[in-house]
Amino acid sequence: MKMSIVGCILLLAVPCGAATAPKLRPAVTRQPPQPVCGHWVVKKVIPTSGISEAPNKAFLGLRATYLPAEMEFGQRVRIFNPLYKERRWSRARFFQASHISASELGIKCKSVLEVDALDHRGGEVVDVGTMLFIRNENRLVTLWNGVFYQLDRVGTPCGR
Repeated sequence: MKMSIVGCILLLAVPCGAATAPKLRPAVTRQPPQPVCGHWVVKKVIPTSGISEAPNKAFLGLRATYLPAEMEFGQRVRIFNPLYKERRWSRARFFQASHISASELGIKCKSVLEVDALDHRGGEVVDVGTMLFIRNENRLVTLWNGVFYQLDRVGTPCGR
């Protein structure tokens, strides 16, 4: 319960007004947002009502890294000097786009923060681990082929 409260505080602390005013251009930065920056491990498949493919159990246990110089997801995805794009979704809009409620993913905040890892030129990379949703300070969710995976933080966040 305490972790959920901490996660909500983090989500609400990102750019003021982002949850209420639509952005025409999402924020793109070299530095991953604080809730994402660091090292992670894929812990489990999140059961949802909308799973469209069989989960890839080979992802379980894989390590992921989100740093300014590199983004890595196991041996499958590696981006040097990535850019990170933040986008905030209202819970209703997130449901319309994904057909999954934020609650099913364990996101208890008023809005959903999505962070996408882009290549060094800002080009979209379509692969596992490049689309993230912030659940709380120590837990992320990634989506691949209609299946949501939970990532748990390993170690301390960047800058701490």
